[in-house]
Amino acid sequence: MTVDAPRALDPSGPEAPERGSFARNVLPAVFWTLLLFIGGGGPAPPSGSDSFTGIEFDKLLHAFAFLVLQWLVLRALRYEFPGARRFPLALLAALVAAAVGALIEIYQLALPDRSASIADTVADALGAALGVLFALGPRKRS
Repeated sequence: MTVDAPRALDPSGPEAPERGSFARNVLPAVFWTLLLFIGGGGPAPPSGSDSFTGIEFDKLLHAFAFLVLQWLVLRALRYEFPGARRFPLALLAALVAAAVGALIEIYQLALPDRSASIADTVADALGAALGVLFALGPRKRS
């Protein structure tokens, strides 16, 4: 008498969904958020304007960091809601990224060597909004 392996353990069973894994799609957003909080709790970055744009280097870092966060959150949302439309998910990802930026500024109020800044929050939100534009840009046609 032979016993067949249960279907869930059968290596010839259905493969994982093509959309990837939780670790690949969701955890990067979680880790990036943790890195932002750790960085936000560390020493203040050097100040000074970029000679080309005239914008403070710190604000450019904020915008870039939260553009990346928006993209990672969008990736996580697309994994969790595969049938949802791009535009609402991109907006939701931007709102989440901007909220994280605001929370980091609130967190910095409690730190002795840091201070909260409305300008940082605006730079965070602008970076997240720029992420929406990238997310809604041209798509590859297959």
